[in-house]
Amino acid sequence: MARDLFADRGVSATSLRRIAGEAGSNPAMIHYYFGDKRGLAEAVLDTQIAPIVQSFARILDDESVQEVARLEAFVQSYVETLSANPWLPALLMREVISESGTLGPMFLSRFARHVSARLTRLLRNAQEKEAVRSNLDPRLAVLSLFGLALFPFLARPVARGAMGLDPITRPDLAQHVQAMLLRGIRSEVPA
Repeated sequence: MARDLFADRGVSATSLRRIAGEAGSNPAMIHYYFGDKRGLAEAVLDTQIAPIVQSFARILDDESVQEVARLEAFVQSYVETLSANPWLPALLMREVISESGTLGPMFLSRFARHVSARLTRLLRNAQEKEAVRSNLDPRLAVLSLFGLALFPFLARPVARGAMGLDPITRPDLAQHVQAMLLRGIRSEVPA
């Protein structure tokens, strides 16, 4: 309940009274269990985002799989996660990407830095093995990856209205992101 309201309205604009009312509870119960709105927001991140990030970490840290294949698996998982959780792109935009978002610093320190560091390390390792261009800045490649995968969900009204495209129901979005990213960074493009 709080997750969806935070994604829809933002943490600052969502009152504990509204959250409690929608949950069929009262604000005192939220105070009892979470302390305040910040505590509730932290609980939302811990229960909703942490498991997602842990699944990403398993993919990125699996050294039995070649680096580019792990990158492809990460993109597939990331796009599937965004598609299965339509609240997530909205929450990221409102609370993390926006400088006025309440959850930004917490999200960055607990999750984003760890995933970005893993992806950057993965790309550097791929560069050392000459599977990825050596003149590529891995940090910018990671930023591009997130942009390629996340932006279609943020731009859903434009994509649907102007292009007749709905990225949330488009099954080949992950393949598109992989192709856009990997054809630009692989040292050899497969035939």
